[in-house]
Amino acid sequence: MTAAVQYSLFDTVSPDRETWRNHAAGVIYYLAATGTEFNADTLRQRGVPEPPHPNMWGPLFRWFARQHLIVRANYVHSTRQDRKDSMLSTWIGAGNA
Repeated sequence: MTAAVQYSLFDTVSPDRETWRNHAAGVIYYLAATGTEFNADTLRQRGVPEPPHPNMWGPLFRWFARQHLIVRANYVHSTRQDRKDSMLSTWIGAGNA
């Protein structure tokens, strides 16, 4: 078993979580630069797998927003059956907003 990587007192990340986060972050950086709106469904369509825990999507997008790299652009209804038509934020690169 591989030890978890600790970035701060409050942020312990297991290797599989770190791998997922790095993959998703790379796609967000790319999409933010394109000027098109995107959301978690867009990342899935671009090959980002489901995270090790479903609550990892929100903190990832919030981190990018706090860094002023993306801004919330809109809300849409999720097309995923398991989301039962719930609202989903769409984002755009901060330089394109």
